[in-house]
Amino acid sequence: MTVDQITPAQLTEEKSLLQLYRLTYRFPISRFNVISTVLVGICCAAYLSWVRPGGSEAGVLLKETLKLGISLVPSILGFLIAGFTVFVTVTKPGVFSAMAKKEFAKSGQSYLKYNLSAFMLAFAHYVAYLGACVLLIYFGQPNGPLTQITQWLASLVTCNASVAYSTMVSACAVAFACWTWYLVMLLKSFIYNVYQVVVTSVRWDLEDEAKAKATSPSSAHS
Repeated sequence: MTVDQITPAQLTEEKSLLQLYRLTYRFPISRFNVISTVLVGICCAAYLSWVRPGGSEAGVLLKETLKLGISLVPSILGFLIAGFTVFVTVTKPGVFSAMAKKEFAKSGQSYLKYNLSAFMLAFAHYVAYLGACVLLIYFGQPNGPLTQITQWLASLVTCNASVAYSTMVSACAVAFACWTWYLVMLLKSFIYNVYQVVVTSVRWDLEDEAKAKATSPSSAHS
């Protein structure tokens, strides 16, 4: 696809946050974020295996992770929205237009969507994580519906329902620990992306000024 084939209609193809989230996986992702998240998951799984998940360690880890998430994520999400608003405000529309006309690495999408996808990925994960925390806190109480359903599923899997239930809780605890760490990595990437796009905007202005001076009549006579 050439630059001229990227139409303005493509900028508004996505109609929901879910579609924006799916769009982000058409672009390269940070290997460091993924690898570090996998390492955190391995460490948590090794810890729970070492302390024998038949006890309450997995439940404690899950509860502490939920407390951390429900207390920090809303404030961080507010920070992300404020930072994104400032970033959009200070960036000149001409820079966005230039990025919208240039295709990114034969992906069929523009550089504008590539740059914005990093922000949308963070927003989607933080909103989904906050929603998951709220659901688990509301319905994952000792006698809550999620707990009852998990115990029922454990009884169907094996005759030793207590071990199966503990394994499911451990898996959930590891998953949330990984997700929490991945949110930290997304925050790191978000901050860098704000810096990178702002610097790109300034560089675009400087190069545009240099081209204007090079093509001006005064520079031609000199």
